[in-house]
Amino acid sequence: MNLVESSLRWENDSLYADIGGQPLLIDPQALSDRPALRGYAGQPVIVGIRPQEFEVGGAATPPRGCQLRVTIELVEALGTETNLHFCVDAPPVVTDEVLELAAEVGEDEAARFARRARQGRNEFIARVDPKTKVRAGETLDLSVDTAQLHFFDPATGQDVR
Repeated sequence: MNLVESSLRWENDSLYADIGGQPLLIDPQALSDRPALRGYAGQPVIVGIRPQEFEVGGAATPPRGCQLRVTIELVEALGTETNLHFCVDAPPVVTDEVLELAAEVGEDEAARFARRARQGRNEFIARVDPKTKVRAGETLDLSVDTAQLHFFDPATGQDVR
């Protein structure tokens, strides 16, 4: 799961999560399913977005606020899916578990993660349709299924319900 430090704010009776300076509209159903989330407006919160909740293009135009503008750094064509790697200008969530996972991958990965954390850059992965034609260096809008967002309290790590 892509995890990012965020803050929530109300605008015109809608709640938005700030993802690297970009407002992401929280789906009304997600808000209904998580009534405690209302109390996090103006507070820090950790937002989780699973890679499969992103889409390039699509048949319908997503509602305003349900896209992130990103620059693709790496494209992994894996046959049944394509992974798009991109960075968001927001602090990554640094936990003991995240540091352990990075260290298990190797010293290079742990150093890369630490460098990006110091820079306030967070690497995300989007899993998209394998027929998607995207190249590294391309800037595009990725749609996000905001009904599937996850929210965690930064102090306790508990799911916000």
